Amino acid sequence: MEFTSRLIDKKIMGVNVGADMTIAEYLKFAPGILDKNEYQRRRVKSSGKTYDLLRKDLIQGCVMPPIILAVTNAYGSELETLVSDSMANGQNFDGWAKIEGFIRQAATDGELLILDGLQRSLTIEGIGSGRDVELNQAEKEAFLNHKIRVEVYVGLSKTGILYRMLTLNTGQTP
Repeated sequence: MEFTSRLIDKKIMGVNVGADMTIAEYLKFAPGILDKNEYQRRRVKSSGKTYDLLRKDLIQGCVMPPIILAVTNAYGSELETLVSDSMANGQNFDGWAKIEGFIRQAATDGELLILDGLQRSLTIEGIGSGRDVELNQAEKEAFLNHKIRVEVYVGLSKTGILYRMLTLNTGQTP
């Protein structure tokens, strides 16, 4: 996971950290978080043109919109203090590496929530597991090594999570 950006979201009082990672890295933790967010809609029927196209595009190495994640509140006051300090100090904050460390730990511990990108994550998981499509060895390697973007929100309250999910999913089929 390579961290690429750090933004402060004053509306929902949290930070947004962008990262690039391979699909293989994402698949190390994604299956464990697919059902973790109680507010997330569930899997939709994945047969049909839209998901067939998404599977094809992903296998061909398309760049898709980032998957949006959030760190759960499992890390308590230490993480809250870091987020608060980052908001007070902005880009001059010297604890970004610690926040990124918490993000890595959250991925390892399965303490992430999917705010936007559940259906993309399910499609990635279906390809990676071989459940939805069979790939030869070269295709599978290329697929697993393909880079994707994620954005990880840190320090959000439940209200902040719901607000961000609502704004990210506006216009989608309920």
